[in-house]
Amino acid sequence: MQIGFNSIARRQRVNNIWTIWDQQFKTLSTGSPHLDPATATSASVRQYRPSGQWASVNVPNAETRGNGIPLSQWTLSRGRAANTLSHGNDHLYFYAPLRGDFEVECDCEAFGWRDSQLLVGGTWVNLRHTLDAYDVGSLHARYRRLPLTPKMTKLRGDLHYRAVVRGDVTTTFINGRAIHEQQLLPDSDPWVALRNDYKNEGGTRNLRVTGNPVIPSKVRMTMLDQLEGWIAYYHHGGVGGMNNHWRQLNSTAFASDNPQGGGVYASLQQAHPATDAAETAVESPIEVRRVPSLSTESHYERAVFYHRPMLEDGTIDYEFFYREGRLTVHPAIDRLCLLMDPDGVKVHWLTDGMHDRSNLSPGNEIVEPNNRRGESQLPLLNNAWNHVSLSLKGDVIELTLNDRLIYQRPL
Repeated sequence: MQIGFNSIARRQRVNNIWTIWDQQFKTLSTGSPHLDPATATSASVRQYRPSGQWASVNVPNAETRGNGIPLSQWTLSRGRAANTLSHGNDHLYFYAPLRGDFEVECDCEAFGWRDSQLLVGGTWVNLRHTLDAYDVGSLHARYRRLPLTPKMTKLRGDLHYRAVVRGDVTTTFINGRAIHEQQLLPDSDPWVALRNDYKNEGGTRNLRVTGNPVIPSKVRMTMLDQLEGWIAYYHHGGVGGMNNHWRQLNSTAFASDNPQGGGVYASLQQAHPATDAAETAVESPIEVRRVPSLSTESHYERAVFYHRPMLEDGTIDYEFFYREGRLTVHPAIDRLCLLMDPDGVKVHWLTDGMHDRSNLSPGNEIVEPNNRRGESQLPLLNNAWNHVSLSLKGDVIELTLNDRLIYQRPL
């Protein structure tokens, strides 16, 4: 097994690629507890624990799931967190969103395929091994490389990162030197996380949060122009730009009858479980357009996921514009999609397109009569905005449409 792993590692260095074989071999060679959930230890962060401060989050897509890429694994020991197995670009999230004036600092492993990053305000900064430049990235990937003059002096061991949030500016320090300044947009991402690139093994020590952080009562999830924080499940549908399938609109004209348009429009917010329910916001909707070349009998799935799942009790509120047969938005929790048809809620299980191994039809629908609530016909308002609340209470989800409970289901 070790021979195979080494040969693949050499190929990666030559071609600068990272194949699924690396992750599969590593899973076997490290004896990952993910091979047998019964062997998992308490030191392995496999799922969120309400009494803990950190949650390991995987964001699978159709390709990684269809190829059987293992879940990421973070191992915690006193004062240290290590990413020992990668699924993709992996994140270890602090349990609560933070705003206000505060600082986050830690010691991160660096260089030699061990780089870890500190994610604050939706942005991370990473020093290049050449010491004369640094990368800036988001949840998705690096988006620019900037020169560093004068270059950093020769470094040994971990790098000390400190992110200082003051008002609408985040300043990142490395080993005490101010490296990067980032303007925070209104409703910028409030989550603090440790990030590991999918190619790297990394670790972080001595992380602490100081200052005057504030836990917001709600998180507005669709307010940023490029829909930062949203991830397309299928590679054929990007997020953010005007040419991508999922994009933001800053206009109220989207509901007009446009033969080139049609599609899905929604705006979302998340309520923190310790606060009141979120208010809705329809001024910055998400749109996904139809594919005009497809017939009405085609099943062409698209899905987009918020980067931070519902890890505790809480509520997602959103409004969507409904036009029967043309415009709608169905909520999804991982593979579980709740189709809100006029004659009641149906369950649809998301499929993985060309990577699918489930043998499910992409048009699969299941009626679960025991989970339906209320009247037989859903209270959908045609040619109008409809309000949806998706709540998680323990292991039970509740779906409310226009203030009327329509579905209740255990996960």
